[in-house]
Amino acid sequence: NTNQFLTVSNDRYTNTHYIDGSVGKIYTFTITTFKSTADIAVVKLPDYPNENVSDMTDIQGLIEWVQEQNELQNFPNFGEDCIVESILPTTDEPTFDGIDEQTEPNLAVYSTTIQIEYIDISKRLWR
Repeated sequence: NTNQFLTVSNDRYTNTHYIDGSVGKIYTFTITTFKSTADIAVVKLPDYPNENVSDMTDIQGLIEWVQEQNELQNFPNFGEDCIVESILPTTDEPTFDGIDEQTEPNLAVYSTTIQIEYIDISKRLWR
């Protein structure tokens, strides 16, 4: 249940320059989650949950929460010189990146990439 927050650089060509001097930008980051992994691919015991499916469901919940925040326009605060327009995951489901076998116990690695679109008005010519 460890998470990493990794920023991703965005190429300048993704910026949109407007006539008033403001610039539309994208901030991208990836949340990588490490979860313990079950040795048995599918658990078929009554009342015993499948750990791997349960972990994937937890991470799916993060994606759905981010989508809900976008619908509610509950955006992060980027300061007074930025207007956030959207926050969305880049996929509808988490990515399974593989199993880290160098740890004991082995860890499943999942990732979710999120993009925040915003307008930087710090160089806007008029307000």
